[in-house]
Amino acid sequence: MPEILELSVMTASTSRPHPSASRASRVARALVAGRRAALPWRLAGAALLLLVSGVHLYLYAAEEYHFIPTVGPLFMMTAVVAVVLAVAVVTVQRPIVDIVGALFALSVLGGYLLTLYLPDGLFLFKEPGIYYSGGLSIFAEVGTAVTLLAAAAPSLIEAWRGTGRAADGDRPAR
Repeated sequence: MPEILELSVMTASTSRPHPSASRASRVARALVAGRRAALPWRLAGAALLLLVSGVHLYLYAAEEYHFIPTVGPLFMMTAVVAVVLAVAVVTVQRPIVDIVGALFALSVLGGYLLTLYLPDGLFLFKEPGIYYSGGLSIFAEVGTAVTLLAAAAPSLIEAWRGTGRAADGDRPAR
């Protein structure tokens, strides 16, 4: 990890650092610390994204979902996007990527639930029920959302706390 440089912005009238400089460095330190703490969550989320990809690829190839209009190509797209997101979650290590991965998993779960519960299914494809692949997919999608949101939460909370509080001498007048 690169070292964090302390900002040294000075005010015009004094030689003390500007209050926003210490606030910015606090936010930067919190974000780097949050990345380190979130790595196990990100690794778990990436593994679960790969599981989502594997389930959809298996259904596409082995269970002949590739013959289903609209739904077949969506299964292949889900498999590819899940792999790309798994790589991005581990390599980029930013809260926004974690949130995108979690939202992707929840959208895949939402599509599955629509195929189960809508009278005509989704794109006229109706799942008859939850079988082994459906149960595994639900587990992977919920697990992905939980782990990636857990990875993003500390960085976002610390950044919010760091920028949300006024520094000494920088309090708004009431």
